[in-house]
Amino acid sequence: MFENKNISKLAHVIAFVSLAFAFSCEFELLHENIDPNSGPVTVAFEIDSISNSGYDPSLVFFQNNSTGGTIYTWNFGDPASGGNNNSSDKSPSHLYQNPGVYTVSLKVENNQTNEEKSLSMDITILETHTFTRTMSEVGTRFARLWDALVLENGNYLMVGGSGTSDDIELYVHQVNEEGFGISGFPKKIDITGSIEGFSAIQNSSGNVVVTGLTNTGSFNDAKVALFQLDNNMNIRSGYPKNYGASTRGSGQSIIQTQSGGYALAGGIGGPGGSDFFVTMTDGNGTELSNFPRTYNEFDFTEQANAIQQLDNGEFILVGTDVTLGRLFINRMDVNGNDLPGSPFYVDGRSGNDFIVLPDGSLMIVGRELNRIDLNGNDFPGFPKDMGNQFYGLDIMITREGDVVFVGQDDDDLVLYKTDFNGNTLPGFPKSFPKTNRTVANAVTQTPDGGFLIVGTEFSSNSKGYIVKTDSEGVLR
Repeated sequence: MFENKNISKLAHVIAFVSLAFAFSCEFELLHENIDPNSGPVTVAFEIDSISNSGYDPSLVFFQNNSTGGTIYTWNFGDPASGGNNNSSDKSPSHLYQNPGVYTVSLKVENNQTNEEKSLSMDITILETHTFTRTMSEVGTRFARLWDALVLENGNYLMVGGSGTSDDIELYVHQVNEEGFGISGFPKKIDITGSIEGFSAIQNSSGNVVVTGLTNTGSFNDAKVALFQLDNNMNIRSGYPKNYGASTRGSGQSIIQTQSGGYALAGGIGGPGGSDFFVTMTDGNGTELSNFPRTYNEFDFTEQANAIQQLDNGEFILVGTDVTLGRLFINRMDVNGNDLPGSPFYVDGRSGNDFIVLPDGSLMIVGRELNRIDLNGNDFPGFPKDMGNQFYGLDIMITREGDVVFVGQDDDDLVLYKTDFNGNTLPGFPKSFPKTNRTVANAVTQTPDGGFLIVGTEFSSNSKGYIVKTDSEGVLR
């Protein structure tokens, strides 16, 4: 009886396993007959992303939204690219080296149903313009350019000074993306005495605001100045505004603050040279009550060269003690009050401009490339020695996340591109030799991904110098 029960149980188990096996086999057969591409073929694609804002050279990534296909045949409408003009990838990319209108086509096929469909679309790659221009004056007059902006209308604006050693005018020039002058420019704006612009921004209202100096007498009468220009680039009524003591001073950097006013950094005359200088104003240029502020540890030549406001409202001020060869860094709260431990100095360094990296550290360019945390500690591998003849004056982060800075190297205007660790990227640096010594004072990125560099060519009467490159620093 015991054996019969076990035999009965075993028979039930075998029957269950056999049924499960049969069901599994049937499921596998059914599964094998399901073809994900058996449905109708549809063809659709779009541009997923495009580099360099669509200017040449531009890498275009395509997103394939087609269904029912097993074979994809792309033609990018770019026969000059040779074998790269075609692809069988589902969602490929293609590098367009030249401007123009390209017809991109995609054929989607199903090799089981022999169904196929095609679609074409036109894409436009815009032209990147490169050029050089020299701003020459006549006789003993000079022209020099200190800063550049890309205006909301796409034109390039340069500011600086023009004139003679006894009478300098505010020099404002405007060119289009091809480098050709706009009617009515350059302008030379004169006041009683001398006037020159060193740093410019376009404020939230679209007006151009400049800091520099005015001088109504001797060299020692120069004063830190703020100018605001109207749409025709003429000085607006009520400007310039002057700040600081009655002895020698100049504004070197300007920003619009989060409150809508302005912060200016520069240098102002001290007992034995000049002192670090900072002031803040409201939106009308009226100085706030707890400003200006100067810093003078010793009676030497000291100047603040750059100021920025962080997202948390704090301000950072960077400059150089030229006499002792020290980098000056100051942190201030949202009201402009010095934070604990500020200012501080780093010996054997210099600072003409800086950027704030995503981790909050500062990359500072001067006679070397520095990366320093907010406690004054160097990052590994820094400072970077860029050579005995190097002198960097302006630095920025590109839209692509690279670091670009400009200055002078061995008497030539030079353009560097690096990563956040200060490693020079392939193809850089770029230099732009001329017969005379040249220096780059400012760089900005243009809508086509290139770089607009302004500076000065030094000769018997200095000339303003403009270089417009593509995204790789190349003049075509």
